Amino acid sequence: MAPAAPASTGDAHGHATRAQALAKSGKTDEALAEFDRAIAIDPHHAEALYNRGLLYQRERQHQLAVDDFTSANGLTPQRAEPLLARAISYLAIDKIKEAAADL
Repeated sequence: MAPAAPASTGDAHGHATRAQALAKSGKTDEALAEFDRAIAIDPHHAEALYNRGLLYQRERQHQLAVDDFTSANGLTPQRAEPLLARAISYLAIDKIKEAAADL
């Protein structure tokens, strides 16, 4: 049996796109699983990390959200969205100084 071909970043994008559609449909668990697949294929997929963070935030899993927003920010430091989202999660877990620093 031939070894499986490595997954491409296009596959990661496809999983991230499906995850977005599932999230919009309210299928959070399925969306999280698709984001997990996208990130497993491409750990540098900033958009998947950011959007998974938003789902965690919506589910009040703020530390997981902070972790994803931190990763997304490291990959795209020119974008403000991960910092703003992380500040919201920091506020939710009473990390006021960290939230202020992000803002």
